[in-house]
Amino acid sequence: MSIFAGVYCRRKGANVPDELCQRVRGSLSRDGRDVPREFTSTGFYLAKVDIGVIGAPAFLQRPDGAVSVLAGEPLLATADPRIARSRTDDLELLHDDWQRGADTLAATARGPYCAAHYRADRHELTLVADKLAIRPVYVYASDEFVIFATALRILEGLAEVPKVMDLRAVTEMATLGCPLGIRTPYIDIMSLGPADVLRVAGDDLTRTQYWRWDTIAPSTRPEPELVQRAYDTFMNAVTARLRDDRTAVAFLSGGLDSRSIVAALCDRGVQVETYNFSLAGTQDQVLATGFARAAGTAHHELPMKAEVELRFTEMLAAALGGSTQSAGTSTRRQYVWSGDGGSMPAGHIYQTRPMIDRLREGNRDAAIDLFLRQQGAFVSNRLIQPAILAELERAPREGMEEEMDAVQGADPGRLLYLFLLLNGQRRILAKHFDELDNHR
Repeated sequence: MSIFAGVYCRRKGANVPDELCQRVRGSLSRDGRDVPREFTSTGFYLAKVDIGVIGAPAFLQRPDGAVSVLAGEPLLATADPRIARSRTDDLELLHDDWQRGADTLAATARGPYCAAHYRADRHELTLVADKLAIRPVYVYASDEFVIFATALRILEGLAEVPKVMDLRAVTEMATLGCPLGIRTPYIDIMSLGPADVLRVAGDDLTRTQYWRWDTIAPSTRPEPELVQRAYDTFMNAVTARLRDDRTAVAFLSGGLDSRSIVAALCDRGVQVETYNFSLAGTQDQVLATGFARAAGTAHHELPMKAEVELRFTEMLAAALGGSTQSAGTSTRRQYVWSGDGGSMPAGHIYQTRPMIDRLREGNRDAAIDLFLRQQGAFVSNRLIQPAILAELERAPREGMEEEMDAVQGADPGRLLYLFLLLNGQRRILAKHFDELDNHR
């Protein structure tokens, strides 16, 4: 797991100021154990720390002045889907692809990752997000610099980056839970979207996509065949990430996501240590306990308090740091298995038959109305002055309309599904990756 950040000078022959490099380097990690690896060229600076979860380095520098870095694991497609190359090998393949100006291999990636690539001979910067932008990349672009980072806190800490509130984005956060599209809480900072490629060459800045979810056509294959394919794909995904580990640490709630993952790990003969964080006596606790007993995992229950904020990553980090019981010695105890957000893409949560019917009838406004009412996504008229309220109360609807306008495809009934797919999971996990240096 990595954190990287960098600065690109848009003016020909200009250098990144030393003091700016120092501030970027100093803001990468708040943990004194982390020593940044750096790359400096005329008009470009890059720094990266790796907290050692995955193990393989992801910093590639070539004699011609080209450099590429990764955060996360791309898991590029292989002949045997159960097998994954090392992160180092994947980066070498991607680097060569980007050197050719191509995005062919990025489209074959199966894992969450983000990347930066720089060509010194052309003074070109390329930033890449995975197919759902699970691993975030934040970008600030001025006439002088393009500054980027995998954690929003890094850009927030730089004086060169203005922090002017984006009122629309903050309204979306207050009503829908997250800013939509590429917006962030700040007007001048963007977040790369799913399958985004941002290329910078001097004054030219272009944003393209190497993958689109809305071009996947509905399948006409028999249902039993599709069920088997889904099962095989899921099991292959677990096996590829497991690599040679014989022990594993996993979250285990009462939900289907984590139970499926733990079941798959047990099916592979892995000794699993599971952790449950829930309120005492709830279904989440009871079902997890019963499942852990049946699966034979080394199970830990850490009851929560209703008044305490749910921050599962930090709670697990604390539990692992003080755990006296262990399912075995694992070389990757920081590599934790977790089921996050499967209830939306696999369970179609938040979508109802009336919403889909209205979309297929061509009445998108009515479908959005139903969704907003279900979510309670409205601006409070008790807290906002009337003149401002008139401007803000349409923000959630306008954001959804813009996202749906950007979606193609034959079946309008999929619009809400794709809206949630492209705006949900990446925002849920953004805080996790922002705090990676702390919880590790």
